[in-house]
Amino acid sequence: MAHIILPIGYVALCVWMFRRRVWWFTYLAYFFVFGASGGWFLMLEVASLGAVPITAIPALGMELFLLTAAVFACLASSLVLQFRENKDRFERGAMFGGYSYLALHPAFIMIVIAGHR
Repeated sequence: MAHIILPIGYVALCVWMFRRRVWWFTYLAYFFVFGASGGWFLMLEVASLGAVPITAIPALGMELFLLTAAVFACLASSLVLQFRENKDRFERGAMFGGYSYLALHPAFIMIVIAGHR
């Protein structure tokens, strides 16, 4: 279900931000937050099915991506937005979204590990 709701939510948010003429980097920051969160929801779905041999290798690749690139992208985009002087609510939301992804990251990992058992 998340693979349908999150892209629709991201597109709706982009349209709303376009109408408000938000700084271009905010789109990128929300892309990282929505993409990383969607990846974890997809991992939770795979973990709930049990790691059958066909999904085990792609799941490991996805876990590696979510443990490395997604963390770096969320942290970097949040830091860029944090040091921007005049932040509006969209930029503040993207910044807090990136930081909250980093805070929730260990919980996501524990849920996936528990799902593999």
